[in-house]
Amino acid sequence: MQLLYELARRRDPTLAGGRVGTCRRGSRKRGDGPDQRKTSAIAAKVRRDGRLVTDDDVRAARAAGADDKAIHDTVLIAAMFCMYNRYVDGLGTIAPKERELYKEMGARLATEGYVG
Repeated sequence: MQLLYELARRRDPTLAGGRVGTCRRGSRKRGDGPDQRKTSAIAAKVRRDGRLVTDDDVRAARAAGADDKAIHDTVLIAAMFCMYNRYVDGLGTIAPKERELYKEMGARLATEGYVG
């Protein structure tokens, strides 16, 4: 969850509230151990350029307790967020700032669906 929050926060620094908003950088809560800090460092490199991830980064994540699945999932999620962000940016999509609008959209989707 910390990884997802960090990636989203960098995209939208105004994120707050909800489950995502409860994660904070540097917290000592469950799920934010040394392995997650090392995989978050890998995700940050993937965000800039996947070719920046080195063997040393992977070794450090493994030494901190991350297994190959955690490392793989970290790279996959970070790369997917990058792709989604480019897709949305390329389409010129905007995200409303008013949180209340999302409740209205959710209610409309629940009753009318996407095509309605």
